[in-house]
Amino acid sequence: MVRHPTTVIAVAAVALVLAACTASRAVVPSASPVASSAAVSPGLTAQFDVELAGDLSDFSRGILEDKKITGDEYEDADSRYMDCVNANFPGRVPPPYGAEPQPDGTIAHGFDGTKEDLALFDRIEPACLREYLGDGAIESVYWQSIKNPQGLPLEQLIINCLVKKGLVDPDTYGVDQLNADIGVSFNDPSADLSKATGLDFNREDAEHCYTFQQ
Repeated sequence: MVRHPTTVIAVAAVALVLAACTASRAVVPSASPVASSAAVSPGLTAQFDVELAGDLSDFSRGILEDKKITGDEYEDADSRYMDCVNANFPGRVPPPYGAEPQPDGTIAHGFDGTKEDLALFDRIEPACLREYLGDGAIESVYWQSIKNPQGLPLEQLIINCLVKKGLVDPDTYGVDQLNADIGVSFNDPSADLSKATGLDFNREDAEHCYTFQQ
């Protein structure tokens, strides 16, 4: 079971960076998908409860406490987060920290600056992330609400995507095969070769399922 955090998604101990310098300029995000209006599933409610039990800023807690996140709330929180970071680089046009909307409804970020700029970014970014995005909790729960309101394991979402694309047989392809194929694709020495099917997650369609589950 893996979490979809602000910058990283991992399966079988293999990390895939989603927001590592994917954009070097600010991009106005398009309208984000709207979370389902259906009853919140027990799994999603449980994730809200877990995040609300954490050490959150008043701003982040205010977004999560009603146990729903709208696209406008998410985009506003993300914009405040970027403004918080960019305020430490006055006069930079365009600002060094930019955004790029992703196919899964989340927003990736990229930083463009010197080595010294990056050192400053590393010092100040965590406080901005905690204040406005709840250390990634807001994006994680928002992603769940639009992509996985039933609270299915992330591995199952990837498999469902692979099945939909006709890349695997739903009757024979499960989590063990998924983890083995991901491990082999990304040269994980702990991958169980006996379970691998030969599906290469470096190919575009499979990689898209791995990254965006669609």
